[in-house]
Parts: sequence; structure tokens; C-alpha cells
Amino acid sequence: MKNAVAVLVSVSQLLIAGSAHAQVTTSQKDLVALWDFAAGKGATLRDVSGHGHDGQIVGAEWIAGSWGRGLRFRRSRRNRVKVEDAPGLHLQPPYSMGVWFRTTSSRNNALYLIKNGGPFTGCGIYYYGDSRAMYVDAKGTDKKLYHIGGSSQAFLDGRWHHVVSTCGSGKQRLFVDGKVFVERTVPVDLVLDYSGTSGIHLGHWQGNGYLDGTMGKAYLLNRALTPEEVRAVFDAEQEAFNDRVTIRRTARRPRIDGRIDDDCWKGQATLDHFTKVDYDSSPAEKPTTVHLSFDDDNLYVAARCDDPDGSTITASPRKRDDPRVIEDDRLELFLSTRNGCYHHLTLTAANVLRDRKCDFEIERNGYAPGGFSKFHADTSWDCARIQTAVQKRDGGWLAEMAIPLSELGDVKEGAGWRVNVARFHRQAKETSSFSPLFERLDQPALFSSLRFAGATAVLERATKKPVSVDMTPRAKTNYDIGSDAKPIVFANSYLARGSYTTLPDSGDNHRTLRLSASLGEFEPATFSVRATARELHNVRVEVVADLKTDRGDVIPAGEIEIRTVELWRRQLNTRQHMYMERFLEKQTALEIARHTTRRFWLTVHVPERARAGLYRTRLEITAGGAPISNLDVQLQVLPFRLQQAAGMGYFMYLPTWGIPPRLRTKAYLKKIFLDMRRHGMTTATLYPYGLPFESVMDVLRDSRLMTSGVPAIWLGADAVGPDRWKAVLDQARDKKWPELALYLQDEPGDQERIDNAKRLFTLLNQFRQQYPEHRNVRATTAIGSTGIKALGSQYDIWIAGAGFDEALVKKSKRMGKLLWSYDCNLSPVDAESARFYFGMWCWKTGIKGSALWAYADPGSTSDAAWNAVLKDVVNTELHYSFVRPTPVDLVPTIGWEAVREGIDDHRYLTTLSNLIDRAAEKGLSEDARRGQRVMLELTDKIDTNGHRARNQRGKATGRRLGGHYDRTPGPGGRGGGDYGHFRRRLAVEITRLRESLKR
Repeated sequence: MKNAVAVLVSVSQLLIAGSAHAQVTTSQKDLVALWDFAAGKGATLRDVSGHGHDGQIVGAEWIAGSWGRGLRFRRSRRNRVKVEDAPGLHLQPPYSMGVWFRTTSSRNNALYLIKNGGPFTGCGIYYYGDSRAMYVDAKGTDKKLYHIGGSSQAFLDGRWHHVVSTCGSGKQRLFVDGKVFVERTVPVDLVLDYSGTSGIHLGHWQGNGYLDGTMGKAYLLNRALTPEEVRAVFDAEQEAFNDRVTIRRTARRPRIDGRIDDDCWKGQATLDHFTKVDYDSSPAEKPTTVHLSFDDDNLYVAARCDDPDGSTITASPRKRDDPRVIEDDRLELFLSTRNGCYHHLTLTAANVLRDRKCDFEIERNGYAPGGFSKFHADTSWDCARIQTAVQKRDGGWLAEMAIPLSELGDVKEGAGWRVNVARFHRQAKETSSFSPLFERLDQPALFSSLRFAGATAVLERATKKPVSVDMTPRAKTNYDIGSDAKPIVFANSYLARGSYTTLPDSGDNHRTLRLSASLGEFEPATFSVRATARELHNVRVEVVADLKTDRGDVIPAGEIEIRTVELWRRQLNTRQHMYMERFLEKQTALEIARHTTRRFWLTVHVPERARAGLYRTRLEITAGGAPISNLDVQLQVLPFRLQQAAGMGYFMYLPTWGIPPRLRTKAYLKKIFLDMRRHGMTTATLYPYGLPFESVMDVLRDSRLMTSGVPAIWLGADAVGPDRWKAVLDQARDKKWPELALYLQDEPGDQERIDNAKRLFTLLNQFRQQYPEHRNVRATTAIGSTGIKALGSQYDIWIAGAGFDEALVKKSKRMGKLLWSYDCNLSPVDAESARFYFGMWCWKTGIKGSALWAYADPGSTSDAAWNAVLKDVVNTELHYSFVRPTPVDLVPTIGWEAVREGIDDHRYLTTLSNLIDRAAEKGLSEDARRGQRVMLELTDKIDTNGHRARNQRGKATGRRLGGHYDRTPGPGGRGGGDYGHFRRRLAVEITRLRESLKR
């Protein structure tokens, strides 16, 4: 095996030295193919193993430069290399295949770096996951696909990477850069299937993706390299495949005339292969090559700015430091010789210089690290004694510069700089950069490094930093680096979406939180604290005193709860993210980074026996123990209690896996049911929860969650049968349990489920006849239009997917069925949609119940699911969980709190409707008519299609799960101000009618 490694290395060294026709002797029997990527020309990729497995180059472009030679593949042009099939290529274990490649593109999906066999046979190295994942595979004659892989951000960092797949002796391995990346066992006697083979494909998977990147080497061996041997190959070859070049000190100063013909530049390392400042750092269309040199006095720069298309070079004569140089073709040189400062030199094709010195501080904390937290550009700075020259020529322009080191810094042994060179081509509107950057050139932390060592300096090109673009509203303008250090505190509507970028609107109140609530009601309000030019440490909010009226009535301060609003990082895709407010955490000391806003959520509970009136207290906000602001709290307690509409079934699905295994106890389940009751729920879904069903029913009864006339939903009733139904229903009668509805066949939408539902109804009808005492037991399920058409007459309660139209409402009433709705796509971050759904939409449609999936759901039915969630809540997507159960808290989301507000909207409407009926019964016709006018004025504007319409608008955003997270109200929806007006008008009219009825 050592011979094979030696052969591979020796042939590699010959290729590196430029010998494209290296002779391979018969001792190289383990070498199946070795393709010569150093040839530099032609339409054929030569196999130098001596076996003649040459490849046809389809579109890929030869490239060469200081960073090695190879073939550049462009995905958009479907570039690839095809090697015709031959029996000698049909590798069987043991074997190895390897590739050197580099990419900065995020668009590598569903392709093979090297594929041997047919589309679904043979073996290969598969590249996918937006360039972040890779696996090796082998298809056996046993029809099984053996594969193993993993992901890494390093794959798309722009550096050369050596990937090797080996298979043999029962082991399948993927190596990355000389180390085992992943491995697995395979059958020792594995035989690969090559049926349908079409040869070797480099940079392509037939019928699927194409490589976006550069390949510098590929080979096949009839042996499985050991880990030590893979490392030996990597170590021997990485000098050829690296991102460092050596720059020589010059003994003779070049003449700065723009011709670049001095001895100083001959044989000097080249800075080339500039990339655009787009997301993928794609290759620049306009080639630029730059040389650097130095002596004791100056740094020398020479640049060739080519224009293969012969476009007109645009640059106007201007004075030095004219800011209009940004309109011209130009070079930009960035030199950072010490931390916190860089020199920015711009030279146009008209030899106009603009120079400035920039002092900066980079934000390391918060939700948008990496940007400037402080920045000052000194445009008065002139680089003294600098020399520049430009020469225009056909096909581009040349530039030279001599920059005095006295203006920059010394070049003593070990001195380290950060450097970058960029070019702007005006006509093509192309900005390209030597260091791979995204969007902006002024990113000194991402410049390439230059380290001096006596007569030389080593320049190492910067790696491409993985970027996820922050799509949070105002993210690009959030950092006002000219602001003072005074914090901003302001009240705002909880219905308005917020994030770390939230700023006070013109309508936001900086001094007072105003709330209004009826007796027994919970009422929320929110306010935000924003750190400006200075971070805030240990931020806390305290209620200074009890709520009191002028006449001395008291609501204890303990009836006010304050929580902090979590900021969750929502990953839209591998390229984009945004921060959204989600869970309401128990208040602890909060750290707020510079130019960051954090919201606080306040909930007031009005005691049932409180006296009506205006109550006041004050909040004190402190940072580091020192006060930074106060907020007044004004609570208007209304003189009435809200009424519930008869028979309204509000519930949240709570599956067994929604509760962590160690919390599946009677005590914790009761805690959950009590929380549901406090949020307006009137019934519940009953899963096993790891407890005897009798225990679950006892807890449900004792929690007093249930409302008369509304049944609890027995999930799993269809998994038992009539005998168990009889036993449970008998117990329910004897132990005074709430009514139970049998949940029979979930979502009967296809023929198999419909047939099973019919079977269950046959049993149920027999059960009702056999046991007359249970003849009124009701049946329900989640059901769609197909199920209703087939079985609607059988089910007593239809739980239909939310967003249905009025036709279904009318049909349910005509058939005498209770119509409830459920939504399994409404997000817990969406307060407004949750409130609209449970309140106004339920009222307007006239349905008798609504529900959401789910009270709690970790996204997996595994018992270990919650453990993974709780390790990293902020970065975990819990798009179905309106509450996060922990041993010490039921952590609500803003959506869960808004559910209660929606139910209260329905209760306000119910209360007014009942009072209108009472006024009419008592002959107070004018009062009743006035109340009815108010009711119609407020409800006529509610769109029965409003819930479905906002879902569709969400999908139109084009984001992943847009219909889940990005719903927006439209006509017939409500904004924060509209909801406030809605409640106030109802409260005034309820109070007026109550007074009229007293007279």
C-alpha cells in the first residue's frame, strides 16, 4: 500500500511541476486513474495513470494562478467532465477515490464531486445541502445503498479541500483534509452494483445538479487507503493546494509609471481570481491581477485591470479626495496595520486619489455581531509622499502605487497586517474583491492576512465566512452609530411584531401604560427598553407599589406579572434568518447589547371583587442597580364581569409527547389544565399521558376546566371498543366526570380511513342500542370536506380545518351538527392572528368552538425530544408549541396570551348581545336598538374570510413556512389601534346598557 501512496504523491509532484505526460510504471498497479488538472488547455482531461481513462471536458474552464491550477465548473452553465465507461473503472472493495476542490458557492446541491457508475448504482462522493453537506455512497448488488455523511460550514470557505472516500474490510469512510470525517460498517463481502453504468462523472449527477467551484485533482485506487495513508497524501499535496503565497522584498525600487515592467514585478506572486461581493463570492467577470512588494521605505502595489469585452473605461479628471470617485472605474486598497484602524486608498482609472483613515470598533455581542458599533472616517488624512500612476490601454488599464511605510506601519519581522484589494467596473456595475466578502468592502475583520518575515512576506487569502443574511425588519439600519448613550424606554402594542431592531413609533407612549379590564379579566401590555451607544447590564423591572385608586381601593402588586420576551432566531433557509419574539420568560437580569431593543410583557389580573375605577402604580426600570426610567401604569377597572357564550368549545390539542416524560404526573397535568382554564379554554383533548385514564379524568374534573354542555374529547376511543366505552362512560356517570365525546378515526379523508370510520360507527350504533343509558354519547373527529361528504351525518361534532367558508357553517346548522375549527399552522409568534381567530372570526362565522395544535409539542414524538429543545431553546424551532413545559414553569408564548385576548373579545361581544336581548325583553327598545347599532358597526367590518386570507398572504412572502409565521391582516382584519377602539366601544355600551337595566 505504501507503493500506491508513493506513486500517487510522486505523480502529483510531477503534475505540480508541470509535467503533463508523466510516465507511470507497472508498479503502479493500484492506481486506476489520475486526472491531470494542470494541463491548462484543451477539451480533454488526461488520465496520467497509463490506463487511458481520459475525460471529455464539457464547458469547464481551465484556470491558473498563484493558488494552483484546475478546472472551474459553473453550475449555471452545466459544466462537467465525462469519462467513458470501461471495465477497469468498476471499483470493488477495497477501493479509494479522492478529489481536491474549492468553492465559495452556496448552490451546490444534488451533485457528485466524483461519481462512478449509473445514476443510482456504483459509488461516489455526493455533495449537497447548499454546499454544507457531503456523504459517500456505494450501491450493493443486495440492492441496498450504503452511505454515511455529515455537514460542515468549512466546505464553502473558498479554501482547497481534500476529500477521500474509502471502502474495504467492512468499513466505509469519508475523509476531509486528512482526517476521518464520518465512518460506518458495511458487509465485509460487499459487492457493488454497476448496472446502468455510464462511466465516471466529475462535478455532476446525471439528471440532477452541477458543481459550482474549482477542481484541482481526482483519482481512483484499487486499494482502501488507511487513515495514516490519507493523512500522508494530504500532507504531501497541501503545499500545492493552499491559499498562501510568498511576496519578495525588492532590492530595487520600481519606477512608478503605470507600466509594470520593472524587475521588481517579474516572478512576483499574483493576487488573482477576484470574486464578486455577492452572496456566493462568484468569479468576477472582469479579471484583475495584483502584485505586492516592499522595501524599507514603501509598500508597492501593481494592478492589471483587464476588460476582455473591451468596455469603455470611465473615469473623470478630479481633484484629490473628491467623493465623486465612487462614480469612476477604480481600485480600492484597504490596509489595516493595527487593530481598530485601517487606511482606505482609492485610485481611479484617471489617476485620481482619495485617501482616508478609518477608526472603528466592531460589535462582538448582541443579535447582529460583526458590524461597526463605532466608526469614524478621517477624510482630512492625506497619505504624504504617496506616488501613483495609471496607464490606459486596449482591453483595460494598469496602475502602480508606492505607499510610504511611515504612513502605514513597519514591516519588521513578525509584523502582521490585514489587507484587501477591490475593483469597481462602472459599466458592468461589478465590484470584485480579492478577499471573499459579501455586500460591503469595509469589513476589516475579513480581510486577508499579510505577515512579514525579513526578506519575504506571506499573504494568506481570507476564507469565505459563512453568512446568514439577517432579514429582521430594519436590520440593515439598526445601528445608529452616531447616537448617544441614553437608553430609550417606550410602551407599545403587544399586537405589533417586534425584534431587537424595534424603535418607538410616533404613536408609542414613553411615559404611561394604559390598560382597561373587566372583573376577573387578565389584560396584557408591553413596553421596550433600547440600549443605544452603550450596553445595558443587569436590566430589571419592578412594580414600585400596589395599584390604588384615589379613594384608596387596592389591587395588590402581586396581581401584576412581568416577563421578558425571548428573541428566537428563525432560520428561513441556509442563507437567511430573522429574529422574532416568541416565549415570555420569567424575568431575570437582562443583558442588552448596544443598539438593541428588548421587550417586556406585563399582565394584570383584576380580582373578581375589585371595585371599578382608575388604579395607578409605577414601574421602575434599572440597569446595574441604577434607575434609568420609570413608567406610569393606569388600569381602568370596568364595573362588570364578562359572560361566556353558551356551549363554546375552546381547546388546545395536547398530545402525550407534548409533556416531558418526567413531568407526566397528576400534579403537573392539573397545573396544565389550570393554565388552560386561566386562558379561556372550556374543554380538553385527552391522551394517555402515561397515567391511568381514570386519573386523567379525575384531574380534569377537579381542575374545573370544563364548561357545561361542552364535552371533553377522548382521543384513542377508536383504539379500544364498546366494552371499554361502557366501562369509562359508567365511571363518568358515577364519578361525575365531564361529558366525553368519542374521537373516532382521525381525519377520514381517504377511502381506507372512511371505511374504518364506517366500521367504528357500526359498533357505535350497536353500542347505543345495547346501552340506552349511553345513547346520547357524541362522536367527533378532525374532518375535511371529503370526510363530511361521506360521514358528516354520523359525526355529531365536526372539527374542521380553519379557514372554511360560510357554506360549511350553513351546512352544519342545516344538519344539526356542532361546528368547531382547528388550525395546526397558526404560529405562536403571531399575536394578532391568534386573537382574531379565537375572537372576531369565531363570532362572525357563528361556529361553536375553536382549537389550535398544540398546547405543547417539541416537534417529535420521541421521549428525548424535550431534552434537545431545552438545551438550546433560542435556536430551536418550536412552531407548534404555544407553551413550553418546564419543571418550574409553563412558559407561555405571545400567541398563547393573545388566544386569551381573542376569547375575551368573544366574551365582550357575548356580554353586549345578552344585554341587548335583556333590554328588548324589558321594553327598552331604544336602548336595545342603540346597542344593536354599535354591535353591527363593530362586527360588520369583520371578514369571515379574514383568517384564510391572511394565511394566503403569508405564503406569498415566499419564505419557508410563510403561511405559518408571516400571516398579515388585510381588509376585515384588525391592527392594534382597531382592537383598542373595538374594546372601548364595547365596554362603553355594556356599561350604558347595564345602567339602563338598573333603572
